[in-house]
Amino acid sequence: MLRKIFSSHLLTTLLSILVLFSIAFAGLTTYNTALLDTFLLAIDSNQNGSFSDETWFTELAARGANTDITSLGGLTTPLSGAQGGTGASTPAGARTNLGVSVAPWYTATVYVADDLVVNDGVIYRCLVGHTSGTDDEEPGTGGNWEDYWEAIPGRVDVVAGGAISANTDFAANTTHTMTVAGDFTMSVAWSPAAGRQFVEFVITGNATNTITWPTVLWAFGTAPTQPFAAKPQIIQFLSIDAGTTVYAFEVGVDMETP
Repeated sequence: MLRKIFSSHLLTTLLSILVLFSIAFAGLTTYNTALLDTFLLAIDSNQNGSFSDETWFTELAARGANTDITSLGGLTTPLSGAQGGTGASTPAGARTNLGVSVAPWYTATVYVADDLVVNDGVIYRCLVGHTSGTDDEEPGTGGNWEDYWEAIPGRVDVVAGGAISANTDFAANTTHTMTVAGDFTMSVAWSPAAGRQFVEFVITGNATNTITWPTVLWAFGTAPTQPFAAKPQIIQFLSIDAGTTVYAFEVGVDMETP
């Protein structure tokens, strides 16, 4: 009896080793079906049918391309950009890594430490988690704002890689790189605060589509020729009276790209 039990487990072990070798040589994306069937039948006959089919095995993630993974649990290292992630584990870190726009400050909004907002053209970093609008803490203007925010001097809100084809309102004190993907009308949301404000655009055009500009005063009285070329054009708007008068400049034409 003991010899029979020992032989049974020895057979199962040997078959297990053969299956593993078969998988190793074939790669995890495929496996030797006939050998696996033999292995499973041996388990059925020696362990009273512990496994009756290949489902437990075929549902394992394979090496190489997988098309049916719906979630990742227990992931401790953020996926990099090359892996389809952001390289960050927080919204603030993701925005920084991706170089995307900083959102405006809003009241009645939950903010956490290191969140970034733009208010009146200045970017602020959150110092302590809070719900905005509860303690006169609007960045730069509220009586207690310095308890919750710190200004980031010289920081400009940069929006990268936008393909613009619909009418768009741009915030003051921002720099945008964009591609003209359709005819659209441009406008600027100037801050009511006094002082110098600007908006900069690095625009790549095409042979067809054009931009309808806001009311501005162009240098030499002439707007840029459109459609823009496939090389970047650099446009700057400048106001010193909260947008009442806006000066416009084409400061770069057919710029070289890296």
